Amino acid sequence: MTAEEIDKLPILPQGMNTKKPTWNNIRYFYRNVHFSQIIRNGVCIQSVVKGIGDMHKLINRLLEIPEAIYSYLQDGWWQFKAT
Repeated sequence: MTAEEIDKLPILPQGMNTKKPTWNNIRYFYRNVHFSQIIRNGVCIQSVVKGIGDMHKLINRLLEIPEAIYSYLQDGWWQFKAT
């Protein structure tokens, strides 16, 4: 936040600002972001991530999360390969 000269973020309940966002603050802010898909005959015909706003995009950039992560999200995104 310092490098971007951002003093505070409005991610707390009721849009309140915080100068030191915690992981819980960020999780709470993302509570309405969800992944939806339409499946016909067992095949996904459409999928979309809903709820990503400009502030979410800013936080993703600050956390160095590529925009493509949400653009190409697919079913099973939470399942990671065993290492």
